[in-house]
Amino acid sequence: MTTKESLPGDSDTLQVALIMFAVMSLATTEFIKDAFPLWDALRPSKMIVVYLLIIVQLIPAAILVGVDRLIASRYGAGRRLRIFRSGVFVLALALILRQIQLFWGPATEFTDDVRSASVALLVLLDLAVLAGLGLLAWKGYRGLVTLFYYMSPIAIAASAIIVFQVRTDEENLPLYAEEVTTVAQEDERAPVFIIIFDGLGYDTMYPDGELDRESFPNAARLADSGVSFSNATSNFFWSFQSVPTIVEPARVLTDEYNVRLYTQYPVLEKSYYPECGTTITCRGIRYLTETGPLRVASYLALRTFYQVTPKAAESVISLPMGWVLDGLGWPFPSADPAGWHTFSKRQFNDFLDDVDAEQAQGRLYIVHLMVPHHPNAFDEDGNALSTAGSYRPQAMFADQLLGRFLDKLEDEGLFDESVVIVTSDHGPRIVTPTETEVPAATTPRVPLIIHAPGVDQHGSVLDVEYQHIDFGPTLADVLGLPAPTLSDGVSAFSEERPDRDKTFAIRSIKFVYNEEDEVWEHAE
Repeated sequence: MTTKESLPGDSDTLQVALIMFAVMSLATTEFIKDAFPLWDALRPSKMIVVYLLIIVQLIPAAILVGVDRLIASRYGAGRRLRIFRSGVFVLALALILRQIQLFWGPATEFTDDVRSASVALLVLLDLAVLAGLGLLAWKGYRGLVTLFYYMSPIAIAASAIIVFQVRTDEENLPLYAEEVTTVAQEDERAPVFIIIFDGLGYDTMYPDGELDRESFPNAARLADSGVSFSNATSNFFWSFQSVPTIVEPARVLTDEYNVRLYTQYPVLEKSYYPECGTTITCRGIRYLTETGPLRVASYLALRTFYQVTPKAAESVISLPMGWVLDGLGWPFPSADPAGWHTFSKRQFNDFLDDVDAEQAQGRLYIVHLMVPHHPNAFDEDGNALSTAGSYRPQAMFADQLLGRFLDKLEDEGLFDESVVIVTSDHGPRIVTPTETEVPAATTPRVPLIIHAPGVDQHGSVLDVEYQHIDFGPTLADVLGLPAPTLSDGVSAFSEERPDRDKTFAIRSIKFVYNEEDEVWEHAE
């Protein structure tokens, strides 16, 4: 006679473990795969994926096994155990149903649209199926136990291949994290800091041509001790073209400085991989993921959990979820579904930790931070948002970060002797230029503030026609070094200004600025 004890999982711990692992794996597989940010925002290693599987699948499964065995040891394989398992099975089947719903709905990405894709008919269908699942778990208990038990090999296989389904960065770079010293102690110079805020617009900071000191007090603080430029523009729309015009002239100064590169943009960082650990010290996204894989996996686990929740539950979990994530230094998923700001706070904190009086001498720091790049995941105080905010508060957050940096320089006694250059790669990208569409007037305009011991025009505003192609000669001028021989630009402090067009480009489409009409036009 068959008894309850002879059913799969009722008496054998291994069988129970297989059942619970199948429950967790089948209920979370697609959520795990879809929780990863964009490839341009995070390039995880396979180890991070493995850690994620342990956090989301193995640990919860172990907890379920433990609870299951505790109930069985105290009450036997009776009503209490069936109620517990029935609840677990209903939740698992509901999550499997939800994964099907994500494919059924029109959206396929990790966004709010995914969680609100269902129409009234689909919602009713979901409710009907859930009711059926509940009845099935209650009445068909033995069948569900058997189902999950025999589905365990499929669950194991599905989990194993996730590591290969998720796009990972496994390029072998043995020297990447090495600290590079190219300048001898006796040749050390005062530290140089180049900070590039991605998408920070001049017009946002300088409405009506005057710096908004109330909203951007730290930019004002730096400008009062240096020089700011009112006619500075970028030459490129996309960051992968624009940022190198600033990074390259600084990166080549390894004979004079120990160069450190902090970038939050994997596409840019990857272009410098051959030099990382050999001629420059790289502290970008790859470094943060390699040195904290468990931390990154934990963040991805939270993104997985958030994706699991239906839209109706968001109002309940958004506030505590926001507190948890913000406390850990991560942006809240719903405000940044693509993950652009995954490392915004961590990247900047890592940079600040490296700034100290003993180590800064002879270093040239290049910092490219995604703030205030879209989406707007932070308010003006840097608090992570559960729903996307607006551009201006996030630009004000960039100013707050600048203030923390200036405070660190003063605390270390480095401010007066340091060279500090603050700019952006482009302004806010309102429209994407095309063969027929010209760029918005605010997109090419960028702030430029230079503080340096040799620059004595404190508090002055120069209306010099500056473009980022001038950055190399300007940096060399400020540092007292020979101008780059291959540069097409000229120092912003040069008295001889070239007669040239002001240019802006998006890939191969080029634009020139019509000074008379004050508009951008397609280049002929």
